[in-house]
Amino acid sequence: MKASASFIRSEGGLLPADLLARIRARDSCLPGIKPAHYGLVPGETLNEAASRSWARLTGLWRRFAQKLATRPADQGFEADTLDLWLRPLFQELGFPQPLPRVPADDVGRDKFAISHRSGDLPIHLVGAGILLDKRTRGVRGAADVNPHGLLQDYLNRKDSFVWGLLSNGLRLRILRDNAALTRQAFVEFDLEAIFSAEDQSGYADFFLLWLVCHRTRFDAIGGGPADATTPPTPAAWIIESWRAEALKTGKSVKRGLRNNVVQALNHLAPGFVSHRANASLRDALRSGALSRDAFKRQLLRLIYRLIFLFVAEDRGALFSPDATLAARERFASSYSTARLRRLARRYGGTAHGDGWEQLKTLFGLLHSDTGCPALGLPALGGFLFSTASCPDLDRAQLANEHLYSALRALGLARDDEENITHIVDYEHLGSEELGSVYESLLELRFVEGSLDAERPVLDSAAGNDRKLTGSFYTPTELITSVLDTALQPVIDRALASANPRDALLALKVVDDSCGSGHFLVAAAHRIARALAALDTGEREPPLDAVRSALHEVVGRCLFGVDLNPLSVELCKVSLWLEALEPGRPLNFLESHIQCGNSLIGCTPRLLRDGLPDEAFKTIAGDDEAACAQLKKDNREARDAGQDLLGLANATPAPWERLGNLPAAFAAIETLDDDSIGSVRQKERAWQQAVVSSGYLHATLLHDAWCAAFVLPKRNNEFTLRLHTGQLRELERTPFALHPDLRRAIEKLGGNAPDLPDADREHSYRFFHWHLRFPGVFRLPAANEAPDNPETGWSGGFDVVVGNPPWEHTELKEKEFFATRAPAISNAQTGADRKQLIAALADHDPALYAEFLASSRAHEGVSHFLSNSGAYPLCGRGRINTFAIFSELNVHILGAKGRAGFIVPFGIATQETTSAYFAYLVSSKRLASLLQLENFKRIFPAVHPDTPFVLLTVAGKGETVPLGKFVFCAESVEELSDPDRQIE
Repeated sequence: MKASASFIRSEGGLLPADLLARIRARDSCLPGIKPAHYGLVPGETLNEAASRSWARLTGLWRRFAQKLATRPADQGFEADTLDLWLRPLFQELGFPQPLPRVPADDVGRDKFAISHRSGDLPIHLVGAGILLDKRTRGVRGAADVNPHGLLQDYLNRKDSFVWGLLSNGLRLRILRDNAALTRQAFVEFDLEAIFSAEDQSGYADFFLLWLVCHRTRFDAIGGGPADATTPPTPAAWIIESWRAEALKTGKSVKRGLRNNVVQALNHLAPGFVSHRANASLRDALRSGALSRDAFKRQLLRLIYRLIFLFVAEDRGALFSPDATLAARERFASSYSTARLRRLARRYGGTAHGDGWEQLKTLFGLLHSDTGCPALGLPALGGFLFSTASCPDLDRAQLANEHLYSALRALGLARDDEENITHIVDYEHLGSEELGSVYESLLELRFVEGSLDAERPVLDSAAGNDRKLTGSFYTPTELITSVLDTALQPVIDRALASANPRDALLALKVVDDSCGSGHFLVAAAHRIARALAALDTGEREPPLDAVRSALHEVVGRCLFGVDLNPLSVELCKVSLWLEALEPGRPLNFLESHIQCGNSLIGCTPRLLRDGLPDEAFKTIAGDDEAACAQLKKDNREARDAGQDLLGLANATPAPWERLGNLPAAFAAIETLDDDSIGSVRQKERAWQQAVVSSGYLHATLLHDAWCAAFVLPKRNNEFTLRLHTGQLRELERTPFALHPDLRRAIEKLGGNAPDLPDADREHSYRFFHWHLRFPGVFRLPAANEAPDNPETGWSGGFDVVVGNPPWEHTELKEKEFFATRAPAISNAQTGADRKQLIAALADHDPALYAEFLASSRAHEGVSHFLSNSGAYPLCGRGRINTFAIFSELNVHILGAKGRAGFIVPFGIATQETTSAYFAYLVSSKRLASLLQLENFKRIFPAVHPDTPFVLLTVAGKGETVPLGKFVFCAESVEELSDPDRQIE
């Protein structure tokens, strides 16, 4: 529910809608909300005081509006705006008159011509002819930067000032120090609409304005400057305490939303399984034709669909710009999710299925090529709303009682500490909230036996995917700090180029463990703001310009990889929501946001050198004799060849056989995302490219190189024996391999287009960076030296950011059995646990086989990372993924790029990472190492005794003479303290 009326706009969560609703209702739980706190005499009510102000101001507004109507169009109208309107307005808000004018303030090299100040509250007032978001040459306080940008920048840079007020008489905004955020944050009151509304209907919004903007809000409870020798600092102000309350509520809503997503899934799952018309769905689940993981994935996509629509509708961004009022009303009354959410809050629902059928119709219209002009809906496209996204659910039926229960769960968040239920504010839902949803989704597994009982239940436990993959959601302030050191220097360089707009849109930013996309969303906003500033000429560009720029940036600049397919899909949803612009389709992201194991792949150098003998070390399940024979055969085959895959330069390398595919991939990048036609063209071109014979051959060859490390090596499976000699044959033709061996490679790699979902789910998901992102990495010609000799490719990303998993690669038995066999997980000792596991071979051979397969898979990962030669600096000792990601970030970084990432302090102190850190220092690539202690839980998901660092690395073509170091910081703010920085 939007707590603000149509004349009030809350952006960026500064004072969010639910808080404004509580202020409007004079919630007694809020500090400073009683009449006495507004300086009223005993017995006088807030409504009485505001009504008196309203009565006076409505008359003054009429006279001011008449005067305004006669002014010349090019006149700023400052004097009359102040004298006739703003001074009495501020007087009615309790500010002393006249408001003190102040001279321009110098901050560094810049001059800030803020017009007025009341105590520690800057108040910037301009004439009614001056736009708040546009520069006006020759006007004080609006000449060099627009008024909003001027005040915002002033608050960001002036430590003594935190809050500010801005007005041109037509609109009044509240701003706050916002230096750490990537988007605008303010509350705006449309004065013109409030005082021009018919039948005094604007009074309710004026009352809220009066409550929020009264002078006493910028003071401590019970004391202003007249009551104290030293005025209270902004930290003690009532409005600051309200903001703290909003932050607290926001955290509880996020916690509630996580829980409620689980509740919604546990209404939807049994609703689909138990419906009498869904016999085919039940049969598919029982037979295994539809796996539990695939069923869960479809349920989660349905949640993604719903959340996307909630946000798009509540932001008013779903309609086409040319949608008529009649079309919008028709949609709202018959097809909107807002209608269903209202019904769900009022009624329990019945066995009828009209709600689900309505939603399926809506999904189909949005995915169509035409949308639905009769409902004002554009064609969005995107996999999310396609029939391939949730095929089994889209064919099924669902009763209203289950749908409404799910909608209630998603729409209401419970705060158990305050004993309050909040309506979720989807209009302002950001990537942080989506990230919290992501955490909860990765934790879920079906409880054993629940599907058989036709009451499927999803639950979380210690062995959840989130823990097993080391995924930890990253706080916003840490992301901002990483972007300051890694992304901002690259943006600044682009802005200084001859064609800054093209340079910005040519930037390539990647998160190689992207999760829900929080880093990418923040990077998109920062690049988009720079782009919008260029387009508008405004240092602080208006929101509409930023939103338009976001659509371009998301479609062209961002790349992401994650091992978990659910996080990849949620990352796309996060980016679609940020880039959503009325009338434009969803960006085509399949070529940029991809699923795979970032760490396990083959590079041109590795492929050219052939398989190392270490590939045939024995791991669990292998025969030692078979491994010894394979090592011997591999050595002989490698020694017999002159240079693998070069064949004395008689045969072109496999990537040279791609023919015109690199050009085809480049052509895809030139297509825009402005129309559904161009998006469909992108989809077709991408699909044609990735299923072409040249691309599949190259992928199979690279997959085979990786598969040699993890294929079972047994003497009785001669057809599955793979070494350098067979790679040479495979290089000549994809048909050289035995069919069984080829299929085994495809199952291990997970990259074959016709691979069943069940096989893909249990694959290693090999990821070859130069094949997946051919527009980022260029493969040199035969006689050309690569930019990066360690990998054999040229090019790379301009910026690498992220918070990679911090996990050892071995399987943790306790976590593996947490949901599968809790008795084993809860065993008293490790020895007891191993005995129980061994006993599974007799009484639960299927679970035992699953355990052995999972153990081998984890050992296979460690084996590859240690022995492939891909990570010579960090692939040693007991492997931790954060170290391997750190080395990968160096490999995929372009010569002039920057990599910024969050890893444990051990990156600089552990023996296993000493070679890596020594390389960064000796090559002068270490740009900064900022260490944070965590005992204050800066990073809530990490143990308080675990210090960590924000590490920034420069590209190979840009040495850093002096790196910046900070040690033992206890807060993010301390990282920017010059007294703590060491060069």
